[in-house]
Amino acid sequence: MPANMPNPTRRKGSDVYQIRCRVDGKLVNKSLGTADLKEARRRLPAVYAELVAHKPEPPAVNVLSIADVCQRYRDGILDSVRAFRQEHTAGVLAIADKNFQAVDHAKLAAEYREHVKRALNEARNRAIAHDFANQEWLLTYLANKGVGEVTDRTGALMAMARVGVETYREILETDGMLTAPTAPNPAPTSTAPLLSQVAERYITERGAAMSRAVAADFRADVRDLCIVAGDKSVGDYTKQDVRTFKGVLLKLPANWRKRKEFRHLSLTAAADRAEELGTPRQGAKTIQMKRARLSKVFAFAKAEYEGVENPFADKTAWVVADDSAANQRDAFSQEELRTLLASDLRGHLYWLTWLGLCTGARLNELCQLTTDHVVNDEHGPRLYFSPELRLKTGLKESCVRSVPLHPKLLELGFLEYVKGASSYPNRRLFPGLTPRELTGRLSDTPSKNFARHLTILGIKRKGLSYHSLRHSFAAEFKRAAPTDIETRERIMGHAVAGVAGRYGGSYQTEANDAVLFAQRAETMKRLRF
Repeated sequence: MPANMPNPTRRKGSDVYQIRCRVDGKLVNKSLGTADLKEARRRLPAVYAELVAHKPEPPAVNVLSIADVCQRYRDGILDSVRAFRQEHTAGVLAIADKNFQAVDHAKLAAEYREHVKRALNEARNRAIAHDFANQEWLLTYLANKGVGEVTDRTGALMAMARVGVETYREILETDGMLTAPTAPNPAPTSTAPLLSQVAERYITERGAAMSRAVAADFRADVRDLCIVAGDKSVGDYTKQDVRTFKGVLLKLPANWRKRKEFRHLSLTAAADRAEELGTPRQGAKTIQMKRARLSKVFAFAKAEYEGVENPFADKTAWVVADDSAANQRDAFSQEELRTLLASDLRGHLYWLTWLGLCTGARLNELCQLTTDHVVNDEHGPRLYFSPELRLKTGLKESCVRSVPLHPKLLELGFLEYVKGASSYPNRRLFPGLTPRELTGRLSDTPSKNFARHLTILGIKRKGLSYHSLRHSFAAEFKRAAPTDIETRERIMGHAVAGVAGRYGGSYQTEANDAVLFAQRAETMKRLRF
């Protein structure tokens, strides 16, 4: 063992040992993946040898000219202004259509001009102060993506700053992209209302049956279609519009509006840039769900108005290969699970983690539980996911179920925790959670806290999230009871062929069947966590 090998250490707030040493002049931290000191020392030599092993020479760096990076910077500015114009226009048109008001195109043009004026003043002030943060970001992005680097970085930064000022000034002087947009569609041939109006009526008529999150998804899909094909009479959309829209979706990456390299771009520009960079596209399931939502809107319109067809009705045309492994969720490995359960799970994360692992329930289902949903009678302790809870959209009926409490939860004192929660506001088990304003979900904050905790433990990786606890539960159930598929599916809140018919179409009746519950409770005892 080398004399200069560091000893295993632990970061504050973590039970997992790590190695901390300098490699090629840089300080590197590497998790040893265990909370046991003896085991950490055993693993140390191999991990240290891997860190200090000879690395191959990095590939030759592609040299970019100053003119090239300036052109890229100019294109980014034009895309940004274009994105503001398109998205702001779409929002104004949607509001005007909803309120049956005319659009003031002169006011729109003035708003575009003010936006560019502010951007010009900011670019000029930054250039005078030698604040090149925006230009630095682009150079760093190009280098990290392997596109290339410039040799004279200082000269490139100053040149890009000048190009930025000149580009904004050029837009103002030539009125480029500032005039009110002309109607992108031919004169309507259908007497049916605009797509945006029909979508709002559909959402309104669904009422309480549609959650805020789902309504937001519908509006987002309709907005994107309107950006690509125009907001026109719902009877004027053609198969060509659908093909164009599908082509854009097939190039867009997942959550593109949250990513630095795309969020300043318009929808179509982001799709083209993603294709140029070779960014993995969003998952096939996401694309198919967008089609399904738009199909429902057009089906509603077809039933309400004459001369309307549903161009999104054909599912087979939207069957695409799911090549986005990043969107999949994995189960925890045994080592990862041991590390997680041995860590300091604080606040709501403690019981949410154990409940997710020992029941396979979805995070938002657990976050809504009150003491009334924890039943402990002569049939045994269980969680009752009742119909009034906000359960998974599209599967709400089959999500109603009773889940026996695993002996591990009883051993940890979950029932005692529930008794103490009777004094909490509204008798909620996790009263500190607040709903997200946009979606109304309680699970957003604990989901992010859980991911952050995995990062602190050094076990965060692609495909690993809170939902992985549900996968781990399913994997353990398959191991312990491989033939009892129906019990596993019902405990996890999935529909099973024949179950609804056996209970007269009522999953609620099934959830209160004492004989079934006793059988499922015995099966749950065979699971080991």
